[in-house]
Amino acid sequence: MIKIEKNDQFKGSELQRIIDHHFLSLSQIAERLHTTRKEVKRLVNENKLVPSISKPDALLFRLKDINHLQPEYTSKANRIWSDQTGTTHKSLKFFSEHKEYLDQIKSIYVYFNHMDAILDGYYEIPSMMNGERFQYLDSPLMIIRDIKEQEVWLGGCNCGYGGTGPHGSMDLLTDLGLDNEMVQLIPNHHVVKYLRDPQDASWEAICHKGTGGGVYLHQNQFTLLNSSPDSEALEFVQRYQQFIPDPISLTIFENNEEITENDYYCEKENEFYNTVIQDRSGRKICLNPMIYNQPLNQQDHWIGILNTFGFSMPENESFFDKIKRAFSD
Repeated sequence: MIKIEKNDQFKGSELQRIIDHHFLSLSQIAERLHTTRKEVKRLVNENKLVPSISKPDALLFRLKDINHLQPEYTSKANRIWSDQTGTTHKSLKFFSEHKEYLDQIKSIYVYFNHMDAILDGYYEIPSMMNGERFQYLDSPLMIIRDIKEQEVWLGGCNCGYGGTGPHGSMDLLTDLGLDNEMVQLIPNHHVVKYLRDPQDASWEAICHKGTGGGVYLHQNQFTLLNSSPDSEALEFVQRYQQFIPDPISLTIFENNEEITENDYYCEKENEFYNTVIQDRSGRKICLNPMIYNQPLNQQDHWIGILNTFGFSMPENESFFDKIKRAFSD
């Protein structure tokens, strides 16, 4: 096994990556608290929330800055009603049958990609996946939450295009009293989060680009899998680079036995993953790119993979010799 770790000395781009990972914007605070940006600004003005970095055009907060507020504004859902059929008609019917159990709605999160919902904490492990090394996750595409922290999960209402699922979302939002300007955000964005102000009950929306991709749970950490070789592996990590914003190590396993010993063989895909890139948070991207019988610094896809995550190309020739011995059979 060969492991490349980040040097403590980092470039400006690495510093920006760390800031992005460890600090939260005002909008990100609002999303975490399931409240509006207007309410977050009130908390700042009342000195109930103090930013770590304050500039005229931006406020940045550390996660610990909001820990004392989370019990008041949000907590783990105490009850979930879930429809994971993935059919729009059934999801709308399910919500119609359960909305009477909800109190005043405080937030509605809508997604195009399951991965974005999973990364926000909305997922379940199917019972049939228990015991698997790589556990597939079920997730909703719309989450409706009330002020009592009760949630309805819907698999058939989503956003980001003009099809049946987004139209179902638009009908549901209209039924809940959101105005047309808010509703029309649905077909144009891959993540739409509606937040209701606790003071005046007005609605506010935060929109994002989607992440996409399929994510598993492996060793209790979110993990992306890709088995495409060479240039496709490079394209994959470039596309999903934001999945691990603070990478700390890249590990290359020397043979299938070592891969199996370290639990990176996926029975479902029948794939041995020889490369693991890990984030400081524990998230991982698993790859299976080819390693040819030549130094890595002569292999374009490997140069690209290392550069994407800010790893230095090893200069020790014995490293290349070890790689060549391991993969030349």
